[in-house]
Amino acid sequence: MENASILFPKQIRKFIERDKFSSDFWKKRALNWAAQDNEYLIRGEIPKQIHKNFS
Repeated sequence: MENASILFPKQIRKFIERDKFSSDFWKKRALNWAAQDNEYLIRGEIPKQIHKNFS
């Protein structure tokens, strides 16, 4: 997977905390949502062959 990265929940929380454009209200809400979801985000393009393995 070139030009793709996996973002772990801890990284997502750090990105939200460092955000300079969102208000404290939206940061707090986003942090609550991130804590509840416990999902991994994939940034970038995933080849079709690899995507089938996740289904």
